[in-house]
Amino acid sequence: MHNNGESIVAERILNAPVEHIWQAFTDPELLKRWFAKEVKVVAERGGPYELFWEPANPSATALWAAGSPMPNHSGG
Repeated sequence: MHNNGESIVAERILNAPVEHIWQAFTDPELLKRWFAKEVKVVAERGGPYELFWEPANPSATALWAAGSPMPNHSGG
């Protein structure tokens, strides 16, 4: 993981077909199961990518994250 001053980039190697990974990060219902409580994702160029986390620790701060427009990807 590194920080270039404007964004944080995390890279991982996942042992799964690219189609499954793409779906896990672009299907709002799947994202809600494993990653964020609320999501607004439209998996098309220029579509929104917004996530909301509510921490288990009540003294922590909830977080909204909005990403860049979706990149080109065929999804398969």
